[in-house]
Amino acid sequence: MRCFSAWDDAQQSYVFPDTEGYVWLCTEESDESGDYTRMQNDDVFCDGTSAVHVTDEGSSYEFSATLYVPNDRTYAVFYCNPIYQTADGRVYALAGQGMSLSGETGSTAAMTQTLTQTLTETQKGRRRRAALSVPSRCSLPHGRSA
Repeated sequence: MRCFSAWDDAQQSYVFPDTEGYVWLCTEESDESGDYTRMQNDDVFCDGTSAVHVTDEGSSYEFSATLYVPNDRTYAVFYCNPIYQTADGRVYALAGQGMSLSGETGSTAAMTQTLTQTLTETQKGRRRRAALSVPSRCSLPHGRSA
């Protein structure tokens, strides 16, 4: 089931009403100034990187970030829900895969989940490729209090 976002003019960002969680996304936008790529991420993500590569053959997008669990938690569950954009520009999320972490006091637990997708389309007889790779790392920090 698709969970469509809404555009929040005040925050200048996409929001997913009636859902909890954090957002890291990239959309293709167009306005009177031309076409551009919009990057949006919540400030809970650390060590983030993003790159957009555009060539005659197509585009690729790469994002990575770490989400650190608060120091007072010894267990956490996360869901990485892929976000898509329709041809008319609407943004939506689909249910994704979950992951959970637990760790003993004094140890560090970490897990990475990578979402990837490649789309190849033909426009005016020319094949174009769009690729996306998003590794998400979740970490329970070392030395947290019990």
